[in-house]
Amino acid sequence: MKKVFAFAMLCLLCPFAMLAQTEGYMKETFNSEAFPEVSFVWHDDGAVQLTENDVRFLKENGLSKPFTMQMLQRDLQNTGHHIVILWEDFMEISKGKDIRAGQHEFVKNSINQFLSSKELGGDDQVMVAQFHRSINTTTVMQPLGDGFSNDFSYLKDLVMSHRHSDRSFNDAPNSTDLYTAVREAIELLRDLPEDGQSRAVFLFTSGHPRNVAGADSADQVLMLAQRCNIPVYILEYYPASGVALEPSNFAKATEGDFKAFNQNEEEQACATMLEWYNKIDESYFGHDYRFTFESSMKRGDDPQTLAINIKGVEYQEQYMPPAFSLKEWIKEHLLLTVLMILLILMLIVLAIVLSVVGHKKKARKLKDLENKQRIAEAEAQQAIAQANSSLDAYKRQQEMNRAADKEHAEQERLATLMKTKNIYPRLVCELEGVKSQYDMTKPTVTIGREQGNDLVFNHASVSRQHAIIAYDGYGFYIIDTNSTNHVLVNGQLQTQIALHSADTIQLGQVKIIYYL
Repeated sequence: MKKVFAFAMLCLLCPFAMLAQTEGYMKETFNSEAFPEVSFVWHDDGAVQLTENDVRFLKENGLSKPFTMQMLQRDLQNTGHHIVILWEDFMEISKGKDIRAGQHEFVKNSINQFLSSKELGGDDQVMVAQFHRSINTTTVMQPLGDGFSNDFSYLKDLVMSHRHSDRSFNDAPNSTDLYTAVREAIELLRDLPEDGQSRAVFLFTSGHPRNVAGADSADQVLMLAQRCNIPVYILEYYPASGVALEPSNFAKATEGDFKAFNQNEEEQACATMLEWYNKIDESYFGHDYRFTFESSMKRGDDPQTLAINIKGVEYQEQYMPPAFSLKEWIKEHLLLTVLMILLILMLIVLAIVLSVVGHKKKARKLKDLENKQRIAEAEAQQAIAQANSSLDAYKRQQEMNRAADKEHAEQERLATLMKTKNIYPRLVCELEGVKSQYDMTKPTVTIGREQGNDLVFNHASVSRQHAIIAYDGYGFYIIDTNSTNHVLVNGQLQTQIALHSADTIQLGQVKIIYYL
């Protein structure tokens, strides 16, 4: 009996074991820049990382070569996923009781917890679909809602409000069209526009798919999943029936995974889904490896066959050694190369000597002529610079004289206007209790601490050039000349303002009352 059981298990596992071989291919052409060191990038679709023990040999022209292998990190611009969650939902009546109700609640709560996880990202797109058998429908898979969505709250509402199916079947009452649903999910993911995102199927089942032929047979659906590199992860609910091995072998052959759960293990199921979620990229994209070996070929040799055996599968690629180069010829004929270089150098030196002797006298004459020309040019430039400097100084003096004459004329005009209008403002000043008076008899009066101002206040609170009171023909203005303590007129800070009789001016500690 045990031998019969072992034979049955072997028959069950063998198809999946044969189909589970991961495919590989050369991703980049051979790199011979450091010849005889040669490297190439190999892509393996497998989710499990290869080790050097998985590579049985690497042969060049039939001879085994030592090699190094390095796994390359993937550069994923888009880290989101497209995930289809398949929900097996139907009634199975036994002794008048639906024994699938517990499975329905288990799946609903597991999916709800998964969609509530913070590990899911905004770039993820998820579809939840229920299935049982194809009855008067074109498809087995029936999506909840409008298809893929990244609104996980919306998907959770759909899941939690989904009512347990009332379908039951007389023939094979515990079996569903599981592989048909998986095929439809894979085809849906395959036909999505290419966006750089990984894709996967999560499947909840009790583990009893119907055996059908054709495109929906287990081996055909498995080959479809392997061609599309889409992993299938299966969560089996087994409160009464025990673990079914067929879905387990199927899932692992797609580079997915399998795990069985009992009642009230929703949290464990969610944790498993999150663990698989973080492995989707590896299962979908596979891994890249850089192989490096030392070639025995010579430059310019004919194309050679490079064979590599990975996990028992041999792959062959045509390898073209790099073309013949002058560098290699020099290495092989080093003495001749040195003699030729010495001869060339001797000829060059002889030519240089003859050229120097032939042009020596001419060079001396040319040098003397150039020196005389440089001296003459320098003297001319100096004369021109002196003339330009004198002209610029004359122009500046003329401009200053004209400006001074204009200013003097303007001051005389304003002084005459003051005399005509008989307006001579009086400034009553007070500093530290000492009062003084100043009568303005000219259009502009400067005020400051420094000697040379018209009105001098020798006090630290007054700047050297503190302010100006000026007449413009219409009235008198006070102007702050960037003083430290500024100018206040009637208690207000001012930079320039017209003065009116009895205005109070504050310059630091000096108080001035303006009378007109």
